[in-house]
Amino acid sequence: MRFQLNLPSTLMLATLGALLSLTTACGDDLSSCNDLAGPKDYDLHYERVVIFKQADAMIVSYERPTTSGTEIPAKIVANFPIEAGVEKNILVDGSVSRTMANQVQFPDAERAVITFDELGDVGSEASGKFYVTFTTGSTLSGEFCGTVKDLSSGF
Repeated sequence: MRFQLNLPSTLMLATLGALLSLTTACGDDLSSCNDLAGPKDYDLHYERVVIFKQADAMIVSYERPTTSGTEIPAKIVANFPIEAGVEKNILVDGSVSRTMANQVQFPDAERAVITFDELGDVGSEASGKFYVTFTTGSTLSGEFCGTVKDLSSGF
């Protein structure tokens, strides 16, 4: 049996594979840089991360659509002033919450901080990370990035 290599087909497959991996790594919505991890007792599944700017705060919302609306497994609010690269205590100047159909909330937090690595205005990029320690000892952490949206305009 003789093996014959068809160079144009091999080259096309290699190119297609490279393009697919690039698309998966980057993603249209920058989803490769979004992450959410926390206690197994809480359903933290999300489909998108939306970063909103309003007059007095930045909001990072991990969301998933449902048949009856949108559930928010985690929402981080950081009140202004916010400085890029500076850790902000959101227990004092913000909040950590969730909005789920089953109405299960996070326990009280004893430490909660957020850092915006990049802090953009509406229409530009923002990215960062947050970390929360609950009074139960469990933790919630995440990374986020995306285009900042105006809260008053929705999506």
